[in-house]
Amino acid sequence: MKISNQQPNYAQATQTNTKIQHHNVFEGEKEKRMEILREKYTKIHQENLRQRDPEAHIFDKYTNPYSPKFRSDLTAEERNSAKKMELSLLRTNGEMRYFSFRDAAFRDKPLMNGLVENHEKRAFQREQVNNQIGELLKEAGISIPTGTNLTFTVNPNDFSVSVSGSKDELLLRQIEQLLNTEQNGQELYRHIFKSLDVESSQRSEEAERKYSLISTLRTTGYDLSKLERKDGKFLTPDGQDVFELYLNKMRANPYEKNYVMAAASHYGPTYYELAKNGFDALPDLTLSINYADSKLQDVGQQQNYSETGWLTALKNSVR
Repeated sequence: MKISNQQPNYAQATQTNTKIQHHNVFEGEKEKRMEILREKYTKIHQENLRQRDPEAHIFDKYTNPYSPKFRSDLTAEERNSAKKMELSLLRTNGEMRYFSFRDAAFRDKPLMNGLVENHEKRAFQREQVNNQIGELLKEAGISIPTGTNLTFTVNPNDFSVSVSGSKDELLLRQIEQLLNTEQNGQELYRHIFKSLDVESSQRSEEAERKYSLISTLRTTGYDLSKLERKDGKFLTPDGQDVFELYLNKMRANPYEKNYVMAAASHYGPTYYELAKNGFDALPDLTLSINYADSKLQDVGQQQNYSETGWLTALKNSVR
């Protein structure tokens, strides 16, 4: 399919269910084991509740070798894991919040490798986002010529996407318009961010500190980059210090009021540095990713989550 001079029907495309989503439901080994534990200990919790003293019953099972209830069939580590999970269920009224993968249910299974599991999750999310972008392009009638290597760059302040890498200006403009519909830019940014390796060349302590502050202050309904800077503060249109507005919202929240000092200590230095020296005193965490062969291609790091031969090798090396 060739690119025509006719503009794609973006309204029609965005009426479909196809949108970029950085978070897609993933069921890896961790999630599977959590479900096994949830099912097992929900039943055990009901049994414990039928005892006259559930807590004493749990301690008898796992810490008292002289009790006829003592679980001698378990290892010391397995007994400790079971005890913690059952006590946690008592304290949370049966809601499973604590999971121990040292449970006897996994005695004959290899220990999970957290590094591999994390990479597999990222590769899964990449596959989903690649499919979503492919569907968006298809629905908009956009065909990218074979061999084209594009770069998508996302501004962290407004999540606007710019596209480069082709001499075809119409193609670039069409793709930009498509990626800037709905929440696609924001979702693409979050996907790139979550795909960053710890040693990615796109990361920097200053830029991440600034982005963290901006993201947090968005909960006030204001964009820090668009506020007036005056007398060492960023002011809302009605003259409020946006950082104090954020802290006051925390103070009014019964679940957050105890963390106001921690938030002020964590975000305050960055806020006042920008308020004093200007919004551009710290670099933006602008993120880029290539797009070629119908797949996103990571830049500035060794891991490419669209080409996972390295992940297969890693999995084989830790077996």
